[in-house]
Amino acid sequence: MRDIKTADLQHIEGAMFDFDGVFWPAGFAPKDVRYKIFSDACGWAIKDLSGTSEALEVIEEENISLYLLHWEKSQDMLCEKYGVDRIAFQRLYNKLARENFSAQEKVYGMPCLRDEFSQLAQSTMRYGILSHAHRDEYIVPFLDDNGLSEHINKWNIIGTRELHGKSKADGPEPYIMMQSVLGTAFQKTVMVEDSPHNLIWAKRMGMTTIWLHDGEPSTLREGCEPYIDFHTDKFENVLRQINECNKPQEFKTDIVVPLANKL
Repeated sequence: MRDIKTADLQHIEGAMFDFDGVFWPAGFAPKDVRYKIFSDACGWAIKDLSGTSEALEVIEEENISLYLLHWEKSQDMLCEKYGVDRIAFQRLYNKLARENFSAQEKVYGMPCLRDEFSQLAQSTMRYGILSHAHRDEYIVPFLDDNGLSEHINKWNIIGTRELHGKSKADGPEPYIMMQSVLGTAFQKTVMVEDSPHNLIWAKRMGMTTIWLHDGEPSTLREGCEPYIDFHTDKFENVLRQINECNKPQEFKTDIVVPLANKL
């Protein structure tokens, strides 16, 4: 596993990006800010839909990192406990989380991300987002709010949750689905993820894998390291490396004077 700065990505023709944890990584906002956004959105969604504030107190008292490790199971549990419709919860949670992240974006900013995506959009690279998050209710509005939607084709975004597909850790199906959209060979495609266990199937399919991490060793689960080619702590580093390795080649043509003209 090497630093992304050493990567030669000139053979890459396609790129798949995770969303949560990649478009707002550790460099985007401090961990405690991100955790609070999660917990607040979850607590307020339960409170508004159930009419009780008990959920807010429960989430604040318990270790929110446990909810992040088993997020979907935790949401199911909370919805069942407080009699809240799961779909209604998900929609309200998406809205609250997206609004809070957009507000934080104005504080921490993402100018490098916009600049790099602008350059990427002008290249021949085929790229998209492969995430468990909901495309229309979470990802697309977030991109709209942050000036990125003009550089990312909506139809190159797949939310495995809304398609009732398997997660990226469960099998190759999400990657096959995304590959059919991009039309690039797995051997010429890179996958960028903040969850290392999601890179196992990407690597098995022949993709170049990049782990975007926030410096916490505990996030690298046992057995995942052999499936990671490169690592970095900022998404813009990945985009910059892809753009740098895929610049249009400048060909210099020397003028050759025929021998007969020299005589």
